Amino acid sequence: MHNFEITKREVLASISIIAVMILVGILISAKITERQMDRNEVYNKAVKIDSQEMFSYGMRTNVGNAFIYGTLQAVDPVSYPEIDGSYMYVEKIKKLYTMHTYTVAHTDANGNTTYTIETYWSKVVDASPLRGGHPGGQNGQVFGIVEFEDGVRRVGPSSIKFCDEENAILCEMAKHHETLRRGEANAED
Repeated sequence: MHNFEITKREVLASISIIAVMILVGILISAKITERQMDRNEVYNKAVKIDSQEMFSYGMRTNVGNAFIYGTLQAVDPVSYPEIDGSYMYVEKIKKLYTMHTYTVAHTDANGNTTYTIETYWSKVVDASPLRGGHPGGQNGQVFGIVEFEDGVRRVGPSSIKFCDEENAILCEMAKHHETLRRGEANAED
């Protein structure tokens, strides 16, 4: 085995490195604490106002930062016919979606052509005001127009499953053909 010797010089160097690191840590901690206290000073010096007289006095004399306790009430409340009640501020945002349709031709093995109308909706999106945010563009979504017993509705493509009788019969015939090809017993059943 190797024998390790620790010299006095190594011990002194280690102690001095640890002392310097502790000193640097204390200085950094003091700076962080000082900055936090400076930020909190704004709140600690703020006047606490809890009456109408103090509020009026503060407005006349420009006391600076203040904590004001009380009930906030709108001078001229606003509302829309679509919502109940009155509010200090109401913003109505209109989202404009544009419907796009196009005709797609489908030709089967016999040369017969059928046409379907495919529809998608899009919405223009403004660029993000944030630095490095997303660019402007257009969001789009494809829908299928499906007729149900109670009416016609827009349906997302993931909710549509084509299962007509012709497709089901072809699947069964393919299974039967594969069974015959393998020569399995009772394939005629």
